[in-house]
Amino acid sequence: MDLAAVRRRVPMGRMARPDEIARAVRFLASTQARYITGSVLAVDGRLDVIRPAGGRAPAGGRNA
Repeated sequence: MDLAAVRRRVPMGRMARPDEIARAVRFLASTQARYITGSVLAVDGRLDVIRPAGGRAPAGGRNA
């Protein structure tokens, strides 16, 4: 995997730090998240707003 290419695609311009992922996990395991069921918490640096490799950008995407 070309990590430099992945970093270029992430709008935040970097990969997540381990503590950032851990905070999301800690939150979901806490009582503060007790009412959250069946959800997906994306911890991806807004990778979801850019066009997939070889694909079209979503409407209104930042990297259109």
